[in-house]
Amino acid sequence: MQKGSELIGVFPIDHNIRVLLPNGAEDTDAGALVKARLQEWFRGVVTYHATATWQEDGQESEETLTVMETHATDAQLTEHREDMQTLVATTEEQLGFALLDVNNRLYGAPSSRPLTTEEAAAYLGVTVATVKYHVYSSGKLRPVKAGHDLAFTHEELDRYKASRRARGGRK
Repeated sequence: MQKGSELIGVFPIDHNIRVLLPNGAEDTDAGALVKARLQEWFRGVVTYHATATWQEDGQESEETLTVMETHATDAQLTEHREDMQTLVATTEEQLGFALLDVNNRLYGAPSSRPLTTEEAAAYLGVTVATVKYHVYSSGKLRPVKAGHDLAFTHEELDRYKASRRARGGRK
């Protein structure tokens, strides 16, 4: 950053961290505690509102959430990862909902539902056709449901990613 022509700080941003809370949570004691801890651990936090949209049982739902966002270095994330998970779990107990998102991976989701083929493709950064190829032809992806509707756990997709990296693949 620069202030006038004076350099006031340069720092690496290795990780994006967001805590998703119910709308209005910033006005609660639990929300204030989350904000204070993120400020303390990572030296900065921004609070904003976002609309989340998802599909459940074939119905589209939408809800406004409070988002508290910060950034961390590798060292900061390593030092405070367990603290963040504990904080979010406690906040979920108090507010009924809280999620921790580190680099676009959700932790503490109330239901760890499997991902659709389209969601799995987006998660892996490949096409739907590639996902289907690795289910039906290569056998390298194992869905939890077979047949018309495929579904994939995060664990299976992470296993696949790790095996691709180990073999020198891109994804």
